[in-house]
Amino acid sequence: MKKFTEQEGDYVIEMMKGNYKDFKKRDIIKPFFLKTEHTLIAVYAEMQLGEVVEKLLAKYKEVRMFEL
Repeated sequence: MKKFTEQEGDYVIEMMKGNYKDFKKRDIIKPFFLKTEHTLIAVYAEMQLGEVVEKLLAKYKEVRMFEL
């Protein structure tokens, strides 16, 4: 899965701010959520903090309902 570029991330944040209720639907938020998760993993890995992100993902497993 691809990662968000900085410009894409900013654009998605602005879209969510403007249309929050539309993004509450699971089928709409799922691709954004998954791409965000992959971006987070990549950023933490570049900072050599891979184990930190693994702990975060495990801690918030219930939020990660899309992959379960």
